[in-house]
Amino acid sequence: MAMPLECGFFVRGDLTTTNDLTEVINRFSSNYGLVFGIGTGSGNVNNAFADQRTLATNTSESLDLSGTALDNVFGVDLALTKLKGLFIWSLSTNTTDLTVGNVTNGITTPFGAATMSVVVKPGGFFAWADPLLGADVTAGTADLLKVANAAGASATYNILALGL
Repeated sequence: MAMPLECGFFVRGDLTTTNDLTEVINRFSSNYGLVFGIGTGSGNVNNAFADQRTLATNTSESLDLSGTALDNVFGVDLALTKLKGLFIWSLSTNTTDLTVGNVTNGITTPFGAATMSVVVKPGGFFAWADPLLGADVTAGTADLLKVANAAGASATYNILALGL
């Protein structure tokens, strides 16, 4: 039996300040997470694409989430019909920004429209999830995810796309 897939992030730390007589510590800790079941339907995923990729300076690639160019984690053609989660990490050793989105025939959610995008700075990440409904992935019309690297140096990123 497959185990559920857990995704999330945490924020923890201390903010401190001192004055003449005291030190004030503000300690915070928050966890944000969700659990995907394994299967089809609301709250579930049954397909994943995970990879580390490198883009040369001032280049881009359009990843086809519903085609034959990418293999899922089992080595089978990735053919999503729903995108439930998208996670992109730019390595901290990068010196250029990555722009994700803004492509003809692109997925519209999580960006709002195929022409919208988000910038991921070196060492940063982008995370999006819609475990209940997901975003429609339609072969040939709404299935591309563009990742573009700015000019100046190559950039490496990790990507995890979850869906049905």
